[in-house]
This record gives sequence, structure tokens and C-alpha cells, in this order.
Amino acid sequence: MGKNLKIFKDFSAVLLLVIFAFALHSAARRIDIAPISLFLNFIRTSIYVGLFSFWGVTAYRRVVQRSVRTHLVLVSVLMVLWVIIREFKFRFVVDVNAERYLWYSYYLPLLLTPLLALFVSVLLGKSEEYRLPGKYMLMYIPTISLILLFITNDIHQLAFSFPTGANVWSEHGSYSYGIVFYIAAFWGVFCSLAAMIIMIFKSRPDRLHGLFWLPLMPVVLVVAYVFLYVTKAPLIAEQGDIAVFFGITFISFFEICIRLGLIPSNTRYFDLFNASKNLSLQITDNNYEVEYSSGVAVLFAPSDLKIAEKAPLIKDDKIRIHNMPISGGHAIWAEDISELLKQTESLKNARAELADRNEILRLEYEDVKQQKTVEEKNRLYDLLQQVTQTQIDQVHSMANEYTDLSDEAQKQRIIAKIVVIGSYIKRKKDFLLSAQSNSALDAHRLNDAFEESFRSLELLGISGGYTVYVKDGFLPADTIMFLYDFFEDVLEAVIDNINHFNVTVVCMNLSIRVSITFDCADNVEFLLEKYHNASVATEIDGTQIVLSIDRGNFV
Repeated sequence: MGKNLKIFKDFSAVLLLVIFAFALHSAARRIDIAPISLFLNFIRTSIYVGLFSFWGVTAYRRVVQRSVRTHLVLVSVLMVLWVIIREFKFRFVVDVNAERYLWYSYYLPLLLTPLLALFVSVLLGKSEEYRLPGKYMLMYIPTISLILLFITNDIHQLAFSFPTGANVWSEHGSYSYGIVFYIAAFWGVFCSLAAMIIMIFKSRPDRLHGLFWLPLMPVVLVVAYVFLYVTKAPLIAEQGDIAVFFGITFISFFEICIRLGLIPSNTRYFDLFNASKNLSLQITDNNYEVEYSSGVAVLFAPSDLKIAEKAPLIKDDKIRIHNMPISGGHAIWAEDISELLKQTESLKNARAELADRNEILRLEYEDVKQQKTVEEKNRLYDLLQQVTQTQIDQVHSMANEYTDLSDEAQKQRIIAKIVVIGSYIKRKKDFLLSAQSNSALDAHRLNDAFEESFRSLELLGISGGYTVYVKDGFLPADTIMFLYDFFEDVLEAVIDNINHFNVTVVCMNLSIRVSITFDCADNVEFLLEKYHNASVATEIDGTQIVLSIDRGNFV
């Protein structure tokens, strides 16, 4: 009811203005006093210019699609221009030739408006980036050609034919219609009908509610008016105003299309809110007086709505109120968040439970970590104990021997031997621990181990030297330990009978060669059972034992 009442009010206001303007036109024709007649006509023209301008502004504000909106504004401008040209022609122009060319210019808006209507129908439903294809631009050719033929009618008289020998060519004189006039009439009706048909086919049938014939009415009226105009019917000849009539019918055509939804607009709030069955929606003015409301909308106190202007307001622990300012008022909508709050509470409880479980798991992890750490330490301790057990037993044995001796020189020698073996134990454990995390070790670490061992040998009066050359600087950790074990085994086998001891380690590409020389002839061939790739050579000044191994396969 509210929607229909608003349409009725709008239609009534426009109709009253048109009737009033028509009454002014009739009165001006009957009053012989020029200033009064001119003033009445000025008021009449102002009414039509105001109506057409107002419609252009409202169309710009209502129509959603930008390209369609632009074309409708152009139609409004053409209608205003037509009325102004007509009024200027009748009231201010006295030259008959200028008056005639202004008459010809009527056909500029008369031919462009139906073409713009056709373009509007094609643009409907397209994206904002859509542009009319070139084939539609070709339709300007017949339109502009017809306009030019009207403007140049004095040359060919194909639009209006004046009697031969007539002193004055004017629309008020005697003339007949030519082929161009009828082609223009056909072209205008064709574009209008095509626009209407395309709009109807693009719309949903349920939008028209059986009123598809309404857009046809202005077209029928235009055709009827043209027929009466051509036949010079008395009523049209005396009271007719082609500019006003065509302006009203053209704009009525577009307005009907907007009202029926053939041209999408943003004014069908009633339909929108009526279709919102499960949403609490409202549009209010600035004083929070409701203008539109959905069927299930909940009314809230203005004080609550003002609070919701800054941020959504939760009411009664279940309703969230949103307030968005819009032009001339506010958009209000509410949502039931009770289920969401339940889910939130459930998630909060689940999060707390997960936090407790995570803490329990963390404590369990710490216990397992501590246990694994102890186990790893025990494993490494057992491993270190195992690989150096022979040397540890030697140290214990020498310590016991030390307590039984009284000779100070022998005691000092035992201490020196313990230092030599201790150096090996220390370095072997260091290599073993490093091998747990690194598969390859820097060869300089073998060099450092030899250096420490030779410093210990100086306590026994044993001199010598060492050389370590590794091409790329790194060796597998197991290889380094194997080479150091070979060095220690040879040293322990001859330590009691040597004065000089040398070791050389050379690694080239994939081959490793270890050469150890010492100045005694002690039998070390028993070591060949452990080191299969070794060889022993006895010379006059000493013994040399050489070990050659593959870098990748040394055991």
C-alpha cells in the first residue's frame, strides 16, 4: 500500500503540473496583452524544463548501472534542449529563415532519443566495463544521415516539400511531407519498439506482473500523434506542442521501464524488504523513524541504536545490532548470535581443556626427555668406557705398580706413560662424542691429537714429529678414530724401547697412507692381524710400519 500510494502521489503531482502548464498555454493564446502572454509562456516552459531536468537528476540517482544512467541523462538533456529551442523559436526569433532552421533542429532530439533508448536496452545487465560493440555504433549512420537531411532540407526538400513559387518556407505555411520524414518516423518507431522488446526479453516475467503492455503505450501514443500531426488534425494544429508531447512520452517510456524493473534501479526497497522473510532489516531517517522494515525486524530503542553507531551492540546476550549511516538516515540490521555465543563458549571450554592436556603432554614430554637424556648419557658413558677400557686398565695397573716402587726415576717414568695414555683416552673420547653429531671431522683435530701425544712423549725423553696432509681438509669421523687407534697401538707396542718416533699421514683423493717409523727393532707384526692393510719393514736404523687404506673402506 505504501509503495502504490507513493507512485500515485508522484503521478498525480506530474499530471497536475502538466495540466497547469497546458492551461497556461491555452490562456497565453487567448490573451492579446504581449507581456502577460510572454510571462505565462515563460512559466509554462519553466515547468517543462523543470520536469525534464528533475527527471534527469532522479534517474541519475536511481539507476544503478553507470552507462545506462549516462544515456538517460542525455535523454533528459535532449528534451530540455528541445523545449528551449522551441520556445526560443516562437518567442524571440523574427527571421523566417532562422525560424525554419530551428524547426529543422527539432529532429536532432527526436531521432537521437529512440536510438539512445535502444542503446540503453543493449547495455542493461552488462558490466561497468562493457562498451557497445562497433556494430551498434553503425546505427549512428542512419540517425545522423537523417538529421543532416532535415537540416539541409532547403537544398533537396526530401523531408518537407514547399509549394513552387512560395514566398515563405515555414512550418506555418503550406508544405507536404517527403520520403525522409516517413523514413525518420519509421526509424524512430523501430528503435523504440526494438528497445522495448529487448528490455522485456532481458527481464524476468515475474517482475512485469502481466504489465508488459505498459511500455508499449508511449510508443502507441507517439505513432498516433505523428499520424494526427501529419494529417493536420484541428486539435493538434491548434493546441499541439510536439516538443512537449514527445518529451513527456519519451520520459514516460523510460520511467515506466524503471518502475517495472526493466531498467534496474536502487529504489525498490519495498520489494527488497518484503522479500526479506528471515532477516531483521530496517532503514530509518536521522531521527530513527522507520521508513522500511522487513517482516521479522525487531524494534530497538533509539538509545541502543545510537550506541551501535560506533560499534555493533550485543543486546540480551543473543542479539547483535549493526548501525550503518546512509544518505538521509541509517541502515539497521540485527542478527541472532545466541548459537554463535554457544559455539564460542564451547570453543573456549575446548581450548581450556586442550591447554590442560597440552600441559600434561608437556610434563610427560619433559619426563621422557629427561629419561632419554639419562639413557643417552649412560649409553655414551658405556661406549666411552668400552672403547678405552684397555687403556683404562693399563692406567690402573701402572698406578698399582707406582705404589709398589721406591725408585723415584721409575715412578717418574710410570707417571709419564700414564700421561701419554691419558692423552689418548682424552682425544679418543672427544672424537667419539663429536662423531655422534657429525659424520665428518676437520683433519686438524687429528693434527691436534698428535701434537698432544708428542708433548706427552717428551716426558719420556722420546723425540719425534708428525705430519698430517689432507687435501680437502675433512675426513670421516670413523676414519680419524681408526688412524688415531693405529698410531696409539704402534706407540704402546714400542714405547718402552724407543728414543725417536715419527708419524706421517697423507690423504690424496680416495687413498690414505700412514707411515710410522721408530728407532728399535721390536716385533710389531702382531698388529698386522688387526690392521690387514699394514706392512712392516725392519732396517738397520729402525723399523717402519706402513698402513694404506681406502678413504671409504678403511676397516
